[in-house]
Amino acid sequence: MTLLTSSSGGFRTSAISSLPLLTSWPQLPGSELYGNTGESDFAVVGPNNRLDFWWNPPGTSQFNRIPISGDNSAYSAPSLVQRSNGESDVAVVGSSNSLDFWWNAAGTSVFNLIPISGNNWGYSAPIMVQRPSGESDVAVEGPSNSLDFWWNAPGTSVFNRLTAGAGLGYSAPWMVQRSNGESDFAVVGPGGRLDFYWNPPGTSQYNRIPIA
Repeated sequence: MTLLTSSSGGFRTSAISSLPLLTSWPQLPGSELYGNTGESDFAVVGPNNRLDFWWNPPGTSQFNRIPISGDNSAYSAPSLVQRSNGESDVAVVGSSNSLDFWWNAAGTSVFNLIPISGNNWGYSAPIMVQRPSGESDVAVEGPSNSLDFWWNAPGTSVFNRLTAGAGLGYSAPWMVQRSNGESDFAVVGPGGRLDFYWNPPGTSQYNRIPIA
C-alpha cells in the first residue's frame, strides 16, 4: 500500500508495507490522519485480525508500526480520531461482534481497551467523531439492521446507546457533527434507499429525510 502525503513541491508517495501486512484498507478519512506536525497516522486490521497503528516521523518516508491489539481482536475497518493533546482513539468491531474502543495516553505506545458494548452489537465498520467536550460518539449498524449511536460522558468509560430503530440500517453509516451539537447520519436503508438522519441537539430523537 502507498500513502499520498503533501509536501511543498506537491505530492509524494510513501511505501507503508507490502500487501500481506494488510487485511483491510483504511476507512478514509476515519482511520487516517495528518497531524499539524506533518506526521501521518492510520489504523488498519493486520494479519490474523490484529489491530495496528502506523505512523511516520514528519518529513520522512519511513512508517513505524505500533500494535494496538493482538490476534483475533479486530473484524472491521477501524475508525481513528485524535484529541488535541495527542491521544489516539480507535473504534472497531471486535470478536463476537462486540464494539470496542482503544486509546493510548499521548506520547506512549500502549493502547488500552474500553468495551463500548457487549457481544452482538456491531455489524458494520463503525464511524467515530469526538466533540470539543471530549465526548466520543460512535455510529454503527447494530442487530436486526438497527442504526445505533453510542456515546460516553466526557471522562467516563461507560458508553450509552441511542437507536433510530431496527430495520433501518443496511450499511456502515457515515456521521458528521455540527458545531451546535447536532449529529447527522447517512446510511443505506430498506430496499436500497439512501437515508439521512438527524437529531435536535441534546435530544435522543432521530428524524429521517429520504435522500434517494
